[in-house]
Amino acid sequence: MKKLLLYLIICAGMLFAACERDPFGTGTSYNFKVSADTVSFDTVFTTIHSVTLNFRIFNEDVSDLEIDEITLMGGDNSPFRLNIDGVPENKVKNIVINGGDSMYVFVEANLDVTNLSNPLIIVDSVLIRSKQKSSFVKLLAYGQDVVHMRASGDQDYIFLDDNKTVRAIYLEDYELTNEKPYLFHDHVYVDSASTLRVKSGVTMYMKTGKSLFIGGTLKMEGSLEDPITVRGDRLDEVYEGLSYDKIDGQWGYIYLLAGSRNNQITYTNIRNSEYGIIADTVVTADAPTLEISHSRIVNVSKTALVGRGASIKADNCLFANCGEFVLAFIIGGSYELNHCTIGNYYNSYFSTRKDPAVLLNNFYLDANEIIQPRHLEKAQFRNCIIYGDYGSNYEVALNNRSGDRVVNAEFEYLFDHCLIKGGSVLDTMDVQHFRNIIWDKDPKFLSPKVNFDFTLDTLSAARDAGSIEFAEQFPLDIMGTNRLNDDGPDMGAFEFVLEEDQ
Repeated sequence: MKKLLLYLIICAGMLFAACERDPFGTGTSYNFKVSADTVSFDTVFTTIHSVTLNFRIFNEDVSDLEIDEITLMGGDNSPFRLNIDGVPENKVKNIVINGGDSMYVFVEANLDVTNLSNPLIIVDSVLIRSKQKSSFVKLLAYGQDVVHMRASGDQDYIFLDDNKTVRAIYLEDYELTNEKPYLFHDHVYVDSASTLRVKSGVTMYMKTGKSLFIGGTLKMEGSLEDPITVRGDRLDEVYEGLSYDKIDGQWGYIYLLAGSRNNQITYTNIRNSEYGIIADTVVTADAPTLEISHSRIVNVSKTALVGRGASIKADNCLFANCGEFVLAFIIGGSYELNHCTIGNYYNSYFSTRKDPAVLLNNFYLDANEIIQPRHLEKAQFRNCIIYGDYGSNYEVALNNRSGDRVVNAEFEYLFDHCLIKGGSVLDTMDVQHFRNIIWDKDPKFLSPKVNFDFTLDTLSAARDAGSIEFAEQFPLDIMGTNRLNDDGPDMGAFEFVLEEDQ
């Protein structure tokens, strides 16, 4: 009787197990799940491999999953390439994924030259098929043909102050036109007797660490309708929701070397660099280093505009969001800024800033740590805004002292009709240097941190507070709006416009 009872229990257990999923996965599954229905690339340059993206195939069963095939539908003629679970093939068959496991399919794109100036859409798909299910993952890329700029042969040129040898693209008189964007794989050096001319609508993509070194003259001739753009070459995302366009320090800078002259920049957007522009020592007073207007230098890991004993004139410009100073006018020089917005709400994902927005200085320390005076002949700010979120509650630093000793060199500066953060540090009663100043009132920029939007809010203290006399010399703001059509010109680069007037 006991033997019969034991036999019945064992049979009942076997029957129950037959009705349930095999806990040890000895069966076979044909069902799977895919992590994405589309793999989408941002703009991919021709002849350059894209970043590598991926999707996953999941086996959520405890049993092994059998997939009959994973196939790139365009085959070997497709601009896309697959790596399937470590195998660099566009088609594999009879793949097994263990119960509860998954596998990766990696995708990259490599586009042929198209000779098209506008981006084109490239589409393909990946088929995943088992005995019970088929699924497609769409592949999407925006292709852009570019002009690849590379140094040729043994082009190694010594042109930096410290005699550093740098591989560079050597240019004599040269013009960049807007038929296609340009991708610079190497540094650029413009000969001291030559001019680099950049026409409106040109986009210049710079590889990591690459810079423009101007020994002669740079003419960047953008327009309101077709501005020039200089930026890093990464067009993808660091991760979902964070574009590389928000990451600073992706390329080097524009360096106007000592003796470079008559440089002019209009309607140009410079971003994502280590520095924006470094302007070195002027040689003759009748050949200014730089004139820049209606331009933006933003999202820079160090300083947007550096003047080293240079001669610079700027109007209707935005200089903003830098890891160090926004403007550093050092080792003397001559500087005039009209209707400029200097704002710093640096929001790097990797560091924070420790310097105010503006630095003025009239000396340098030589190799022996001895002070070498240099005249700051002029630093004039008119109808400007200088503001930010620097924790020390000021955004202008005046440096003409070494220890307790005043440097024996001219230190001439004037802020006239400006909004400035710094009344707790600067001498607000010094009318020789500060005239008609709005101290420490938030200009109420619309979205300076997230969107780099430095247009003014309706309640901004900078509205209608500029000098008409100065504005008449610069009537059009950075967006081409006439600032003389209302109750008064606004301070800064942006004239406030009601939405219904836009």
